[in-house]
Amino acid sequence: PEPASTASEPAPPANGRALARGEAWREPLRVAVGVIAVVVLATAARLLLNAWIGRASPLLPYSFAIALVAAWWGLWPALLATGLSTLTAAWFFLDPLGSFAVAAPAQRVSLLIFGVLGVALGLLGERAQRSQRRARERSAELHRTLEALGERTRSLQDALAARDRSIVELEATDRRLRHTLEEFESLMRLAPVGILVARDAQGEVVHGNPYAERLLRAAPGGNLSTLSV
Repeated sequence: PEPASTASEPAPPANGRALARGEAWREPLRVAVGVIAVVVLATAARLLLNAWIGRASPLLPYSFAIALVAAWWGLWPALLATGLSTLTAAWFFLDPLGSFAVAAPAQRVSLLIFGVLGVALGLLGERAQRSQRRARERSAELHRTLEALGERTRSLQDALAARDRSIVELEATDRRLRHTLEEFESLMRLAPVGILVARDAQGEVVHGNPYAERLLRAAPGGNLSTLSV
């Protein structure tokens, strides 16, 4: 006998898994590159200002840079920008130059305050990001609700249109029935023979045309079931 074969689901291709991992890392990498670029631009701007203000207020351009990063990307990019800005400012603008160590206590306090400011800006930016996300979600939900409402309105309009068509058809049917009844009554009145019509299944109520009423000597419109020819 042939060995039984077992069926198994095919595993996803390796290139698909690699593509998914690449997509997962693409956005954080893009944000990190953007943060580095903003810090580099702030450093370049501060170096250009050396010709006018010397090394005074070395952290001011970085404060604007962190505020922009927090507004664009939120908390963690703002914290990254704060760390990079602290290291860059210590290397280029704080004594001793060319070192990450800061000798002056006043400059250490300034860096500490700068770090706290960066965290605060990051938290504010994150809150703004969350508010924007909630606003977008609410807008999308409102859009879906409006679409559903529009769909229900269209369905109701279709139902009303179908009802109107049914009413028109019923009115046309009623007119045809009335016309048929009028023709039948005319035929009953003009027929040269006696015609009896039972109004119930037991024949207890019988009406006749004028010729039958004359034959039976009955009153017009009376019940002819008790009479005989």
